[in-house]
Amino acid sequence: MKTLTPLTLLAFLWLSRKVTGFSQSFFVRISDTDRSFTSGTVIGTMNVPSRSNCITECLRIGSCLAVNIGPEADNAVTCDLLSDIPVSPMRNLTVTPGIDYFEKTCQTMFYPTMATVYLTEGYKVVQNSILIDDNRGRTYVFNLSDTYETSSLEYESTGSSSDQRQSMAGIILADGVREVSVIDGMVRCLHHPYSDSPPTPCSGLKPVTSIFGTDDINALLQRYDGNVLLGFGHSQVTMVNVTLNETWPVVGTIDLSPGNQTPGWTDIPRGVVAAAWFVKQPNSFSTAILITRHYYVVYDFVNDAILKRGHLCPVIVS
Repeated sequence: MKTLTPLTLLAFLWLSRKVTGFSQSFFVRISDTDRSFTSGTVIGTMNVPSRSNCITECLRIGSCLAVNIGPEADNAVTCDLLSDIPVSPMRNLTVTPGIDYFEKTCQTMFYPTMATVYLTEGYKVVQNSILIDDNRGRTYVFNLSDTYETSSLEYESTGSSSDQRQSMAGIILADGVREVSVIDGMVRCLHHPYSDSPPTPCSGLKPVTSIFGTDDINALLQRYDGNVLLGFGHSQVTMVNVTLNETWPVVGTIDLSPGNQTPGWTDIPRGVVAAAWFVKQPNSFSTAILITRHYYVVYDFVNDAILKRGHLCPVIVS
């Protein structure tokens, strides 16, 4: 029996939505192959002719949020319908040969590229809110409650075509804040002094590889306990010490591959594409929003714990 790839499944679901009126949700595999959610709440188990039939059965049930598909035997595929999703894909998905986990998400049509703390014109932090840019330069305001439930995700504005930052972070130093951003594979740094003086360049543009030792950097975030800049790649975090001079040494790397995570980093998801601190109280920088292609997490850096996982599903503007 032919096995459908994730892209084929997505195409199938798009067709199903157009023909039968299903909501605009898609099923994606959020982790490696042969990993399943064995501790999930199973609301139904059946044998179906194909993987796509398992997806269809889940779409028929409003409470079905995910599926374990497999193994396959005697021209039939085992299909588990699940009413919950794992809080931590890195910790809660189990290696299970022949079984794949697929999750319903409405985030597939949204392409987040950068997240930042929401600042007013007077550089005051708007608590419980972050700004998220997508791949077309549109900015959305993401608001969460104190218990990390989504309050709203609304379109804010569209930037100029010249502003093509893929990631940005602010590093607090003794003489001001360093605004570090990545633009088309180059690192830019601006110095914002604590006085009323205008910002000035810290240095010229430098290739990402010259700072991080790799070009696989998709998101930036200042570490909560110092002046270290975290550069998120697909399966690795590179840590750079931002100093007052122009020499920023790499001070460590963290492997995010399943089974190889460093203690204290076990719940960091792979594939982070945007990151920003979630500020509930003034000067409180221990909880961050980490966004991947298909979901986001509210992550507690101090305790290495995911406090919430969900999907970003704004109304896409043209």
